Formats: sequence, C-alpha cells, structure tokens
Amino acid sequence: MEQSHARGYFQSTWWIRAVAETYGYKPVNVAEFRGSSIFFMLVSSPLTGRRLLCLPFVDYSLFMGENDDLSRNLAEKIWGLMEKLGLDYVEIRGLGKSDFLDRYFQRVEIFSTFRVKIGDEDEMYAKLDRRFRQSIRVARQSNVDVVLDNSFEGLKILYRLNLFVRKKHGVPIQPFAFFRNVWKYGILNGNGFILIAKLDGKPIAGIMFLRDKGILFAKYNGSLKEFLNLRPNHLIYWEALKLARKMSLEYLDLGRTGINEDNLRRFKRTMGAEEKLLTYYIFPPAKATEVYDKFKSGLTNRILKSAPLFVNRSIGELLYKHFA
Repeated sequence: MEQSHARGYFQSTWWIRAVAETYGYKPVNVAEFRGSSIFFMLVSSPLTGRRLLCLPFVDYSLFMGENDDLSRNLAEKIWGLMEKLGLDYVEIRGLGKSDFLDRYFQRVEIFSTFRVKIGDEDEMYAKLDRRFRQSIRVARQSNVDVVLDNSFEGLKILYRLNLFVRKKHGVPIQPFAFFRNVWKYGILNGNGFILIAKLDGKPIAGIMFLRDKGILFAKYNGSLKEFLNLRPNHLIYWEALKLARKMSLEYLDLGRTGINEDNLRRFKRTMGAEEKLLTYYIFPPAKATEVYDKFKSGLTNRILKSAPLFVNRSIGELLYKHFA
C-alpha cells in the first residue's frame, strides 16, 4: 500500500486511494519511467469535462526540470489516450519547465510554492524573520499550547477550523469524507500529523501536515479569527519545523500561493522560505484559459463569505468533485 514513485510527489498509493474513494476518480497508469509508474486520475464531469489530471488536489506532482525524457514519454502516451479515453484535455501539475512540453502544451505559471530548508533547530530559528520570532514569543506568553492530535476527534477539530477559513475566503470546503480518507490512509499510516493550537483547552488553530519522500507539506489549515492576535499559527509552524527535523526530512513545503497574493507570499518568506514557481501544462493549449478561469474571484466568493457554514459545506459536497 505504501508504494511510492521516484519521479513524483503524492504518487503514493495511499493518496491516490483517498482521492479515488472520495470522488470516484479512476487512477490511470499513464507511463513507466525508469522503473516508476506515473499515475494520472481520470475526472469525468458534465460541468467541467472529461480530463486526465496529475494529480487532483495536489499543488505539484511531477518534477519536470531534469531532462526531456520524461516529458517526451508522457506526451506520447497522452496523445494516444486523448481519443481512446474521449478526453477534453490533460493537465500536468509540476515543478520545473520542460522544453519539449513547451512546444506542444500550454504552460501556465500563476502559482508558486515556498520551501523551508530543514536544519538544526538553532539554524532554523536564526533564519526566521525577527517578526516571526516575536510572534512565537507572543503565542507562548499568551499560554497558547500546541499539541499533536492524530485522533479522529483531532481530525474533526481541524475540519471545523478549516471550515471557518474557507468561509472567510469565500471558497467551499472539501467534503468531510475526503478529510477522513486522507486521515485513514495517510496520517494513521505515518504519512503525516495534525497540530492543534489551544488556549485554555479551546482549539483556536490547526494545520494538517502530510509527508511524501523528504518533504513535509502544510496541507490544510484553519483558525478562529478572534484569536489570530495571539499568533497560534506561527507557533504551529515552528513546532512543525522541529518535528520535521526529528523525522529527518529535508524541507517544509508551505503550499501553493497565487503569484499576486503579495501578503501571503511575504508571510511565507518570514519563515526563511525559498519561493519556487509552479509550472502547469495543459493539452490542448487552447483549453488553458478555460481551465484557469475558475480561479478568478467573483459572485460565488462573495456569496460564500456571507452565507452560513452549512451552505459552504453543502456546496463543497456538491461541486468539489467536478473541479478536482
């Protein structure tokens, strides 16, 4: 069950199983490369079309930057599957540019990710911006306590906190079944953990971290806005960095950020993180504009910001599977 593939992230069987079981997407072994399987998932929706995606709900899955052998292999297999599977388009989410794919696919670069190098504790602390270090002190002086809670109750707490953040940003939350499957197949098998910040026993912030190969990914987070002045998230990230060192990991990945989200990008840099541009490829190229129009804010965001929490949950249950 824990097979992992050298060329990609979240190509592990547990992640693919969690996504497939939640949404009914079909895993497709598109190519073999240097002894490793490269999986995409087949998403079929009357609203958003029929496509292969590598991979759903992942910021990046393949590293494309070493040479064009992988790119050429994937492209040839993808072209053969377009008609066979009746695909509208294919999307590859990766790191690094490919000269070969640039000739035939549309490259989309509207997101970046941030990675913090894991070192010894003193070294990591010294690389934190002084404002971040001050925030850690504020949390500690306010008696904020960070606990590791991988129990089902911890999962429910994290989900509830995430729901508040999704409402704040006007976007729907993923179905609880997805969180449960990631917890069941990932966290309970040692592929991540949940950190919860508490004040006098009350959960006020939380982050789910997932690991793949040598990287710890900050995947899902949530907090209560009335307690953000106590800086609970700063303390959570610091505790995660220390845990990553104990786990002998190489990086903490802080997740995808829009290249126009200047405030969030500045925050991530205060952890000493290095920014890396994410490179997504769409085939056929004409589909790229249509695919990424869904990231433009609009009426739906405004409605969800003001709607009750159950509306956010219900829309997520109904629509998330269509957008992947």
